[in-house]
Amino acid sequence: MRYILNLATFSLVIASHVFANFNVTFGNTFPTPSELINFPQGDWTSACSSNCTAIQADVQSCVSGTNDPTCFCTNSTFVDLQTCEQCLLNFLIEKNIEADPLVGSNPALSSYSTACGTFNITLQSLALTTPPDWDGPTNVLLNTPATVVVVGFGAILGLSALYILSNLDVPSP
Repeated sequence: MRYILNLATFSLVIASHVFANFNVTFGNTFPTPSELINFPQGDWTSACSSNCTAIQADVQSCVSGTNDPTCFCTNSTFVDLQTCEQCLLNFLIEKNIEADPLVGSNPALSSYSTACGTFNITLQSLALTTPPDWDGPTNVLLNTPATVVVVGFGAILGLSALYILSNLDVPSP
């Protein structure tokens, strides 16, 4: 009886590895690697096509083959994904546009790495970085003449408040 139970358990473990699907958990969705790199069409599609062809070829070969997580979870595939996502992030920052959450996404990279970790495959640590020429978010709301007017009104209001407060007569107790 124990032999049959052990054999059944072993068979289930082997079957779970054979039928294991590689899905990435991204927020409340579970995209497959093909869906993860299937970016919506936009300006970034043509700008980063040369950087994203490697990851698309990697995923396509894994999907058309065994669909085995060990195929998806190689360091070279992960580096190709990072290269593609980095190009997309640089493009989004350069053009200052908002895009789909999967485009130029650090969470997508970490979710991919975590999905590989569920199959006990450890990938190197990679993350997206801001471009070296990026000087941060800037949002100039006022031009120079408008700034002079606003500062002038602020100075007038501040000095008026000081004048009023300095001329208050406070009765002595």
